[in-house]
Amino acid sequence: MRQISINKNLQLFSTFAKMSAVTFGGGYAMMPLCERELVEKRHWCEQEEIADFYAVGQTTPGVVALTVAGLVGTRVNGFIGACAAIFGMSFPSLVLVTLIGALLTQNLDNPFIAAALGGTGTAVCALLTVTVFKLARGCVVDMTTLVIFSAAFAVLMLGMPPVWVVATAAFFGVLYGRKTNNIFAKLSRLRDKRK
Repeated sequence: MRQISINKNLQLFSTFAKMSAVTFGGGYAMMPLCERELVEKRHWCEQEEIADFYAVGQTTPGVVALTVAGLVGTRVNGFIGACAAIFGMSFPSLVLVTLIGALLTQNLDNPFIAAALGGTGTAVCALLTVTVFKLARGCVVDMTTLVIFSAAFAVLMLGMPPVWVVATAAFFGVLYGRKTNNIFAKLSRLRDKRK
């Protein structure tokens, strides 16, 4: 029993350390890797759960990637699993930022380094765009969810703080769920039809 728990913690640490080490651009840029590693490869959670974890991460203080790591770790192996996942997510960044930070601060004027950082930013933008389309396919399933999505997008573009947008969308989601009696069953049926 104890050996299984240690193995799970090592798997959580190594999985999140690997994702952290190869992802530039923060938690949302990591989402395609999360889907591949956590959903498809390890089967630790479902794709819809990843979207839910990101929503929680957006509405809580702190780094989204660490919140997602903590929630997945908790789901897989409780509190110790959360600690292993969070430490795995943090460790490569700590090492890389310490080493690369020392080099970059001395060479920011180098045109090759500036160009490489610009290219990296563009690739991260593409990763985020793909992630948004994947999330929308699973979340926007009828006219009501389309209206919530469109309204949230519009007010975010106008500069409303994300925490208020997510909280307001949750409120309307609850109203919609009460009106339809069981929104989760309906969403589940719609997602199953798409698969």
